[in-house]
Amino acid sequence: ELVYTVPEKIKTIYIAPGCVLYSRLLIKTDDVTVCGHGMLVDPYSDYYDTQSIGADNYRMVVRVEGSNITIKDIKMIDTQNWNIYLYDGYNHKISGVKILTARITTDAVAVGSGNVEIENCVFYVSDNVFTYNGDRGFHHIKNCLIGTTCAAFFPQHESRYEIDFTDIYVFRANEGIINN
Repeated sequence: ELVYTVPEKIKTIYIAPGCVLYSRLLIKTDDVTVCGHGMLVDPYSDYYDTQSIGADNYRMVVRVEGSNITIKDIKMIDTQNWNIYLYDGYNHKISGVKILTARITTDAVAVGSGNVEIENCVFYVSDNVFTYNGDRGFHHIKNCLIGTTCAAFFPQHESRYEIDFTDIYVFRANEGIINN
């Protein structure tokens, strides 16, 4: 399916090395891991494709609404929309993920949830790398290599929780390291 809503009974989505999952993922349940060394590819060819708008789509390749979600070691190539959106829930971890895309509106990781750890990732996107608006818990981002034609970090609201960036290597940020 173009948008795969992960059933409650599924706790691991494994994308094997060399494999391509040609679908968007909507994760509404808790305790799910998306892992492997394969690729997740956006099935929509165009951001303006009217089929890419729907109740379960949201123009995001991975939309997280549950808690305790782990995304590790996968690759996302040439997405047409936002890559990973941690929309809701708590206690998410992203590690070893590589995202490469040249299309606008392709934020690497948008954080609206709480207690998020992102580490050991490579992101090269054509929109902001990290957007964060969650006032629901800490965000720890460390040891990432990033490049963008926009801003590296794009805070959207003030947060009373700690947001720290450690060992972030920015090789390109046309609109600055921090913008908004």
